[in-house]
Amino acid sequence: HKLVVTVSGPAMWNDQERARVSEHVSYPALLTWVAAGKSPSAWVVAGPALQDRLRGAEADDERPVRYAIVRTVLDWYRTGITQPIPMAVVPRLLHAYLRHEADPAEMEEALQWACESVTGTARLTSQSLLAKMPAGDAITIHDYIQDADARASKRVVADDVWMAAVDEAPSESARFAVGLAAAVQANTGIASKAWFPLATKGDTRVMFNLGVLLNDSDPSQARHWYKKAAKARHPDA
Repeated sequence: HKLVVTVSGPAMWNDQERARVSEHVSYPALLTWVAAGKSPSAWVVAGPALQDRLRGAEADDERPVRYAIVRTVLDWYRTGITQPIPMAVVPRLLHAYLRHEADPAEMEEALQWACESVTGTARLTSQSLLAKMPAGDAITIHDYIQDADARASKRVVADDVWMAAVDEAPSESARFAVGLAAAVQANTGIASKAWFPLATKGDTRVMFNLGVLLNDSDPSQARHWYKKAAKARHPDA
């Protein structure tokens, strides 16, 4: 013990330290994390620990709600929506990931588990799979886990989650983003539902995209939207 000197230091990086990260790192997700005022060390230390925690939950047959609640939030963000998932929406989406209805006690236990930090309990250093927003009415997920899932997951997002994202989209641009994510993931039905209202309001970009989307599955509808987009002077149409 005489050979060790304990030196207390700040848990968070300061602005000057974070500004230098881009000189050494090119990973976009990490740079976004740092730009939000968070420390790279939290990403590096907490990220793998959170992945291990999630893998353990996926293999836990006795407490399936734990993984299901995290999977629900992950798939929510895979729809292209950027706002946290409303707390009230979560219970009605869980059934897509469970073989039984989750009772309130199971959900509460799972949420509490998912919000437990893997690096400590201090406010500035807490790192958990899920986090409640300050008002307590919505849930978000750790950036590291969301990024890792976006790069690796080939899972099909349940239509109930897609429709919830469409219904909760706070703006037309957010609704367009959900439709685009659905189109990229080959979910033509959801993309159409997201885009039709925008196209009927005269959005020429959406008109053209609907033509592209429906070109193989419904040529007559595709032609209809191509013509409308061309009439509205969309250059590609």
